[in-house]
Formats: sequence, structure tokens, C-alpha cells
Amino acid sequence: MKLASFTALALTVLLGHLGGGVDVPGVNVPPTSPRIIPDLGRTPLLFIANTEAAPDGVLYLARTPRYTLGVARNSLVFDGTRMVFRDANPRAKVVPLDPAESRVNLFLGADPAGWRTDIPCFRAVLIKQVYPGIDLKVYGVADRVEYDWILEPGADPEKIRFEYESIRDAGVDVEGNLVVRTKAGEMIQGRLRAFQESEGEKTAVPASFHKLGGAAFGFKLGPYDRGRTLVIDPAVLAFSTYLGGDLNDYASAVAVDAAGYIYVTGKTRSPNFPVKTPFQTDRAIEDAFVAKFAPSGRSLVYSTYIGGSDYDFGLAIAVGADGCPTISGGTLSTDLPLKNPRQNDQPGCDAFVTKLTAAGNGLVFSTYLGGSELDESYDLALDPAGNAVVVGRTDSPDFPTLTPIQRDRPRADGFVAKLAGATGALIFATYIGGSGTDYINGVALDGRGAVYLTGNTDSTDLRLKNPYQTDRPGTDAFAMKLAANGRSLVFATYLGGNAYDFATTIAVDSSGSAWVTGGTDSTNFPLKYPFQKDQPGRDVFLAKFDPSGTALLYSTYLGGSDYDLAWAVAAGSDGSAYLVGETMSPDFPHKGSFQGDKPDSDAFVAKFKPDGSGLVYSSYLGGNGVDYAYGAALDAAGNLYVVGWTASTDFPTVKPFQADRGDRDGFLAKIIFSRSALQL
Repeated sequence: MKLASFTALALTVLLGHLGGGVDVPGVNVPPTSPRIIPDLGRTPLLFIANTEAAPDGVLYLARTPRYTLGVARNSLVFDGTRMVFRDANPRAKVVPLDPAESRVNLFLGADPAGWRTDIPCFRAVLIKQVYPGIDLKVYGVADRVEYDWILEPGADPEKIRFEYESIRDAGVDVEGNLVVRTKAGEMIQGRLRAFQESEGEKTAVPASFHKLGGAAFGFKLGPYDRGRTLVIDPAVLAFSTYLGGDLNDYASAVAVDAAGYIYVTGKTRSPNFPVKTPFQTDRAIEDAFVAKFAPSGRSLVYSTYIGGSDYDFGLAIAVGADGCPTISGGTLSTDLPLKNPRQNDQPGCDAFVTKLTAAGNGLVFSTYLGGSELDESYDLALDPAGNAVVVGRTDSPDFPTLTPIQRDRPRADGFVAKLAGATGALIFATYIGGSGTDYINGVALDGRGAVYLTGNTDSTDLRLKNPYQTDRPGTDAFAMKLAANGRSLVFATYLGGNAYDFATTIAVDSSGSAWVTGGTDSTNFPLKYPFQKDQPGRDVFLAKFDPSGTALLYSTYLGGSDYDLAWAVAAGSDGSAYLVGETMSPDFPHKGSFQGDKPDSDAFVAKFKPDGSGLVYSSYLGGNGVDYAYGAALDAAGNLYVVGWTASTDFPTVKPFQADRGDRDGFLAKIIFSRSALQL
């Protein structure tokens, strides 16, 4: 039977603590509970049958370190808060779905007769026929609960009515989120976005929470075709915040550690940039910054300036298992704070590499990196041992090299340098380029430390190996792979068409396949299984190479009728590719977007299927001014973190650390991509 379905999005139950400086309030969690739950993002929500006598009718339970969820025939129970489905079927059947390998043992009380062992676990529970023709699926990850309302053709969505009991109040905020205030804190359901799909194309349907009176709610939908599937958008803007002071601030890059803490770098001119327990409190003209956020995004763990008396800017950040962030960028300061420097002098604009302590209030090492001319670092990555591989461009004929695969610099070249994670000592450093101008804009490492590079070149004699493409009609993108020791090429290839092509970043999956993205003006950019074949203006491109670099697995344009450019790509564990960047196109491709309008140049967020054949998701992200997204990172649960800068006074903020904007501010946003009801 064909089903129509829509998802009440990510009932994002934000569970935390109420005391002790905890960032996100929660549900019935004592303030003395432990604050750190390592790697919580990896933990699936698992349900077990409730065989205990349950006067509240709970048939299945899911327990996490922070709360308990109960599923009954006509309600969901979050510890002391009940979400009741009014006028629901009292004989609805509750069935488990998706058995997990995990088993649970319960040894309660002194009597072994009451003990239960080898209890099966399930990843989801389905309440069948809650209303005529309407089922409810409940599932989730860690402390984020999601539920899907699944409607058969002809079912009436207005039948769905839910009401909260034992709460203080509930309402819909200006962002469209349903906020439920309990004695223990807030539960937040992200705002609704609906769409219908036909032949792979999705059309937005207006959807919102509708208050029916008191603490009762339903869904208000715009016109839609009741003969087609209806799905509430499977992505949630979990949080979004400005980051900056009174003047110009730019967030360039983001990283996430295994415990979910978020690290951001960029540059600021604001004398009142938000700092906390800083290594450096004062700001000169323009400084780099490093900020560490709690997993909730609502508070700073620390934030500090990094710089000297002149211009300094952070462009890349990575964090290792030791919790110490490493940043790189460029500096004009002759008095940059140094520790164990590989290089003390700074004759011009130099690259720099700085590693902070885990507390953010000290340096592990900090060094200049460059020669007598212009040098800048655009990206860095950490190998499994915590060593930093730094890339960028150099005009210096005396850039410090060590065991290089290329010793000379005919013109402006790219560079690759690897520094020891504990000391900053140089492990290897080399030029990369030909007789023209070459930039290395992105770097990624595989699990064995092999180095993947991308950038752009107008050199006709770029050193190639096992190339997919040997010709270079103009300025082209390129992709390369070096051995982990930096002493040999595995592959090197041009990538481009008949016009200007440039790559901004690269990502590598667990198999060693590499995604390359950027922008292209070429009408004949090499495509394979493309999602989008035409190129009306400057478009994003996304290309995926196999580990040998000789085979193009897929390649596609992405864009509208105006200017489009991707600045970052992240590789999902399932083979998906996540892109962020900027677009001026009023017709940029959308799919399930939480933001459909584009009043000015906006940031965008897009997610591609593992085979690149189509979009899973695509949306604008911005307000009434200019907005750019520069950096992206994924956490262990597949949530996407995006940073950039905005001139918008109404940038979409959700549970922000900072709600107001100075001049131009950085921004940080977290987007949850959840499964839809169509995956039943």
C-alpha cells in the first residue's frame, strides 16, 4: 500500500543539567549527575519491553544516562512529563522494529526470581493505528528522540492532537520551535518543514505546530496533494549562533572532538570578542581566535585571541585525541606568541602553526613557517599520531624544505609540511607546483596517514602520476595523493574543463576514496553519473576519485543561474558527501530545505547520496544580508557543524550562545540529519 507520511521532526529533547554551570537544561536530571558522558553521540537509542507492572501503560522503555523514555499506546513519557495523544485509539498495537545486537540484563532486588537476562533490544518502536490510518514510529540517537507520523492515503492529519501533562507551560517560539517548559527544564521540538516528492523532485509544503489551547497542539499544513507522499523535512537546525563583537569577525573552520565539543577558528577585529579563560586577552589590529564550545553550543568552554601587533588570521583547525586544537593561517606580526618554534623570524607575511593546550590557556608549540616572501597556510589535518600536515601557498624561494619531493620553486607554489604533534618539529616539507602559479587549498589524511591534496594551478607542467586527466586548457583544479612520509606521489591529476576551475577542499572516506569540491566556469567539466548536467554560470562541482586517483567514481555540477561556490566538504561514514558554501542563485537546487528563500547572497548546505546520483538535502542558510559558509565538520553521529560569517541582522538563530550581531559576525550552526519515515 502506498503511504503518505510526515515526520514530527527530531523531537529534540535537549537533556542536560540544571545546576553546576550546565549549558542545556533537561528533564528530571539531578544537578549532581556527572557532567561528561564520553562519545554520547555514538550511542543509539535502544528500546526494551517493559514487563514490570506499569500503571502509566508504558510498554517499551529506552534509558540513557540522562533520562528515560516510555512508549505507551496513547502517549510518550519523558520521565515526569507525558505527551498524550488525545482521542487516540485505546487499542493501538505497539510493536518493536529493527532488532539490535545488544542485550540487556536486569538484576533488580535480592530475589533471583525477579531477575531478567538476555533481554532483546530494538532501535525503534511503532504504534500502529494511533488514529485511523495513522501510525507513529519512535526512534533516535543518544538523548535525541525522533518520531514519524505515517499516514495512509486519505488519512486526516487534523486527527493528530497531542497534549503535555505535568508541565509549566508550552508554546511555539518565533523560530517555529515547540518549547515545552517542565520543572526540570525545556524540551524543544524543532520547527517543522514539509515536502512532497515526485520523480525524485521535492516540493515544499508549509507546515507548522498549531496550538489548540492550553498545552495541546497539532499540525497546520498548507495545501498539498493527498495522493502523494508528504514528509516533514528530515533535517533540523539544532542550534545556530552568532559569534563576534562590535566589529568584523569571521569564522573560517570548525572541528569536533569525540565527546562532541566544538572548536572554531577565524579572525576578529573586535576588542570585545567573547573570550573566556583566554591564553591571550588583548587584541591588536586583527587577531586569530580559537573558541571551544560545549556540545550544546550554548556556552563557551574557553575562547582566546591568538596574535601579535599586526594582522593575524586563522584559516584551519583540527583537534586530536589529546583534546588540544591545532590552528594554522597567516600573520604579518613580528611578535606572534611562540613556543618551541621551528622558526623564529618573520620577514614578511608568514604562515604559522599553533597548538594550544587542552585547557586553551597555554601553548604546546607555536611557530612561524615560511621564507622571505609571502607564505600562507590554508588548511591542516592531523594524522593518527597527532602530527599536523599543513598546506598552503608560498612565493618564497627559501621556504624551509626537508626531504622534499620537489626542491625548487619556479614561481608561486603550493607547499606541504608535516610537524610533530608534541613539539612542532619539522618532519618533512616540500614545494608542490610547476612553472606557473599553484595553490594547495585543501588537505585530508586517510587512516594510514597518506596525504591527499587539492587546489588550483595554471602550470602546464604540474608533476603527474597515474592521472585521470592529463590536459590543462586553462586554470585547473588538481588532486594529489602523497605517501605518509611525503617522499613519493601515489597519484596526481588535473581536474577541469575549458574555463576557470579551482578546488577549495578535499575529504577522504574510510576506503581511501577522495571527494574534491570547489567552483567551475567550465561548460565541459568532466562529469560522471551527474545529479546536474548543465552549468549556466559559475557552479559548484563535486567529484569523487577512487583511492588510486585513476578512476572518477562520480562528478556533478551543483548550482543555479548565478554564482555558486563550495568552500568545504565532509565525508560521511555511509559514503555521503556534505557541502557548504555560498550562492547568489535564486534557483539553487532545494530538497527538504528548512529555509527556502534567498534575499541576498546566502550560505548553503547540501548532502549528496553516497553514489552522488542525487541530493538527500539542500537548503539556503542565511538572513537579509550577505552570508557565507566556510567550514564544515561531522561528529560521530553524522551531525553537521557549519561556520562562516554573516552580515544579516536576522540570521536564523536557534538556542544561540549569542543572539545579537555586531558588524559582520561569525556564525556556528549544527544541523541534524535524521532518518525519514520512508525508511520503514
